[in-house]
Amino acid sequence: AQRKWQLTTKFMICLLLGVYLLIAVMMMIGISDAPIGLKNTFEAYIFACVHGCAIGSIQAYSRSLMADLTVHSKETEWFALFEITDKGSSWMGPLIVGEIYSATKNFNIAFIPLFVSCLLSFPLVLWVDREQGMIDSGRSQKPEGGVDTLSAQELELVTIPPAAAGEEYAVLVTAQRN
Repeated sequence: AQRKWQLTTKFMICLLLGVYLLIAVMMMIGISDAPIGLKNTFEAYIFACVHGCAIGSIQAYSRSLMADLTVHSKETEWFALFEITDKGSSWMGPLIVGEIYSATKNFNIAFIPLFVSCLLSFPLVLWVDREQGMIDSGRSQKPEGGVDTLSAQELELVTIPPAAAGEEYAVLVTAQRN
């Protein structure tokens, strides 16, 4: 779907943050006496399904964006830091939820930190300029003279029959700007 509709990685991250904001709002409704908001088992299953589908996607898109912005030959250092902050901090969520539940006996209040963290993440993700970041990290060339790189659709691929053993030949690929 992302390629079909030409959605950017940044857009997909924001979309998934929006999903988590909706989950948090729905669950925070349960703080009041409303009939919804993690009040029954069915809602817990819905939450688990949506969370299960969204968590892997947002992690994959985050890693993809980080890979685009990481300085070439420094990938190990940056992804090590990513893992430390990702997996190394995974104990914080259950600790926060446990402490909130111990103090209030209400799981719904524990969705407030999720809501706040997703809300604060939106402007940070929107602030990222992927194209400039790729240029700055050396993963992309800055266009010269205002001409951008050619897309795959603009290249005319020339098929060449297989060469006989020991023969050499040159390949000419032409491009035309529409």
